[in-house]
Amino acid sequence: LTAKSIVHHRIGDFDNAAAICADLVARFGNDEAPMLRACCCAGLNHRAAAQMEAGRPADALETLVYIDERYGGDDLEEVQASVAMASAHRGVAHWLTGETHKALAAWADVVARFGSEGPLFHDAIAVALAGKSVHLAQTGDVASALAACADLIERSGDSDDPFVRRYVAGALFLKAELLVRNSHLDEALATIEDLMGCLSTLLDPRRRQWIEWTRVQALLAKGEREHALEALQSAYDQLIVDEHTPSLLLHHVPELIGSGLTEGELLKVLTSDPQKSQQMSPIVGALKKRIGESVRIPTEVLEVAQDLATHLDEAIERVKTRKPPAPQNSPSSAPSDGVG
Repeated sequence: LTAKSIVHHRIGDFDNAAAICADLVARFGNDEAPMLRACCCAGLNHRAAAQMEAGRPADALETLVYIDERYGGDDLEEVQASVAMASAHRGVAHWLTGETHKALAAWADVVARFGSEGPLFHDAIAVALAGKSVHLAQTGDVASALAACADLIERSGDSDDPFVRRYVAGALFLKAELLVRNSHLDEALATIEDLMGCLSTLLDPRRRQWIEWTRVQALLAKGEREHALEALQSAYDQLIVDEHTPSLLLHHVPELIGSGLTEGELLKVLTSDPQKSQQMSPIVGALKKRIGESVRIPTEVLEVAQDLATHLDEAIERVKTRKPPAPQNSPSSAPSDGVG
């Protein structure tokens, strides 16, 4: 039943995954055998993860609260590890429903109750500290966000667990962007080197692209213009154009222009690959409109370009007045199977 629910989860059939977990608990939830207690507690965690991915965070929260009520006093380490993960995911569920004070309280509870436990608990601690760091970054408390990142890295930086290592990579990812935005440029570049070394394989392509563009921004801010332009061209050469590309560019183009790159320099890079240039004609058109160049694109695309040009003006002004937007992350963004 556990294996079946995981397969349903992985193919995106979240409702059936949750239903199978409910069947598992209905059949074996009252059995005191250690293996079955651990299996049922993990199954409830998996059910909550499926409910969250199905867009039902309130249902997930109900399941997660029940886990603590039902298994919080169990003395089996495997069960307690699942309870810890349930508490961490409860923070994520509260965060998704806008109850941020409850999210922070849940994450703090995880660290307080399980922070000194062994390796079985490291994944729950990583989820809790990741959630805390992202929330603090989004609310503008950069110092506390960086401290949470540092705590996660210190606790788990040497972990061999792929799940935990993904969260370490995520912490370095967030740390680098916050350091750039707060002008700690040498430390930011060192963090990027750490991240793109032994941990780069744990980042999905979108995040690798994001961090390469962040490196360009750091080099520009340091005044290393030639190296920045080389890094920008390299990042663009590796750019995979997909549904995430517009948000990537709408974030980084204002950041780069605000750091001193000219629209002309950006256009030279963005039009260096004809196929990519065609796929991104709205952003190219918006940049050309900003510098007064004529734009020859279909009317419907031109309208999008005009809207983007307005958004770019606003974003560039925000960057120049040093009011950065929230980092593009979320407490539950690290890849996982959703299994507690």
